[in-house]
Amino acid sequence: MDGITGIDRDRAKNDIMKFDADAAHALVVCHDTLDSFFSVLANRWASTNAKTFTEGVEKEEENIFNSYWNELERIISGAYEAANILLRSLGEVPLNEERNFQDYMFILFPFHLFTCKEEINGKVGMDTESVRTALATLKTKYNSAIDCIDDLPTGISFYDPDGELVDTYNSGLKSFKQKFKDIFDEVIKKMDEYITTETENIELAKEQAQDSLSN
Repeated sequence: MDGITGIDRDRAKNDIMKFDADAAHALVVCHDTLDSFFSVLANRWASTNAKTFTEGVEKEEENIFNSYWNELERIISGAYEAANILLRSLGEVPLNEERNFQDYMFILFPFHLFTCKEEINGKVGMDTESVRTALATLKTKYNSAIDCIDDLPTGISFYDPDGELVDTYNSGLKSFKQKFKDIFDEVIKKMDEYITTETENIELAKEQAQDSLSN
């Protein structure tokens, strides 16, 4: 600690709480982007495949999101501890640990997505045009959603009263970008396949209907 005269405690507190809020917001954006697409699926696609696929994605999302949230809690707690070690070593009053995620709690917990059913009002099938349009929207939005994670700082830094860097508590949240990218890529790839299959089935049904009418 030689040469360190103190740390800017107010800035440290604000930076920790801002990181907390920004990281929570990134999680909300990723969740909402996927959930918006699944809300269309839930009303426009019904079958055994639809139910199995969407419930599987929901479970996968839940695992990733819970891991992210647990890591965020670890980071914030660790950042407060690191700041307070510095403060105590300099004879200063430590920070009270506060979190800044209350505004997101009602959105994030539990991490449920809209999921499909085996049938809707006794009917099975897909409104392919509606699903194709929603999927196109997902394709245009998902990169900006996961970029919210990439835009997070690599750590939470502490500065002295003159604005000089004293220390940085590193964050591991950027590693989650690939996990979110994987789940979005999986959904897009599978839905392209399901839309193609449903379209082919519709065309085949039309051909069979026309054949039966002509006989």
